[in-house]
Amino acid sequence: MEQQSLEQVCIFSLEQSLYAIRSNAIKYVEPCPAITFVPGCPQAILGIVHIKGAIEAVVQLQALLCDSTQSRSGKKTLILMEFDAIRAALAVDSVLDLALVEPATYQEVPSNISDNLKKSAIALFNWKDKPVFLLSAENLANQIKGSQA
Repeated sequence: MEQQSLEQVCIFSLEQSLYAIRSNAIKYVEPCPAITFVPGCPQAILGIVHIKGAIEAVVQLQALLCDSTQSRSGKKTLILMEFDAIRAALAVDSVLDLALVEPATYQEVPSNISDNLKKSAIALFNWKDKPVFLLSAENLANQIKGSQA
């Protein structure tokens, strides 16, 4: 019998939608401390925070994924993502689960999503009967790098 491979993903909420990132790109999750605004930062960067002895840029993930940069509420959780040489603290509403997902259950990303989300979403899957967009850490890192240029 062939054993199915499972991928571990971190599922989180942002506004009214659910997203996931493969856990191998995540260093840790922390409650969001006070964010220090830095003048002249790109729109996608909310500011910086001091976490575990390091200064990290806080990315307004909504600005990278959605056509709107308006946030209705303050983000409560940071996901520290690292891919290649890019590290960033992704501001999200909450982390919901660390789940094992069968890649065979991944569906194609719908074509009617925002252009910004198309840049990072690589699959769609269901979690507790809700749709979740799987985001590529590589594509997110490239978007973050591009927003800083």
